[in-house]
Amino acid sequence: MMTRRTVMGREVVAKAPTIPTLLLVLAACGGDGTQAAPDFDLAEFAARFEPGSLIGAPRLVPCTLSEGEEGTCVAVTLPADPATFDIGPWCPNHIDDSAEEGGIWLDRGQLWDVDGSFIENLAVFYDDPAWQMYDSVTGVVNVTGSREACAAAARPDVDPRYRNHCVQCLA
Repeated sequence: MMTRRTVMGREVVAKAPTIPTLLLVLAACGGDGTQAAPDFDLAEFAARFEPGSLIGAPRLVPCTLSEGEEGTCVAVTLPADPATFDIGPWCPNHIDDSAEEGGIWLDRGQLWDVDGSFIENLAVFYDDPAWQMYDSVTGVVNVTGSREACAAAARPDVDPRYRNHCVQCLA
């Protein structure tokens, strides 16, 4: 589901969150108090993951389900930084950048694409002229560019040097 909103003549799009792929693992559990299906193929299940996305092989383990029933589930171990996961970007560099150059913004229970237009129109979005995260002459977005800047901007009491910065912690 997508929600469209016009802000200062430009369309801003919000996307509904997607269900995490991790739920596929839960679907392999035997929810009726029995073992997982006897023809359940662990190798076929493992093949559904990208190479480097698992630590070790999937395995069958005894488990207690939410209603207290005993069953057999599939356990997988995921690395903290999967081989196929590229982090970011979270912030566009310029107000002309597309949604592919930015991340998402959660507000009012919706996810919004953080493209350049979204950054340019934050003051309108929040009806507050203090929301100015870009240089109005050049269109360059204020983005944190170091670990120090990220830590200073992402804390609850934002360092005054990093107010009105898009927080991008890639460095």
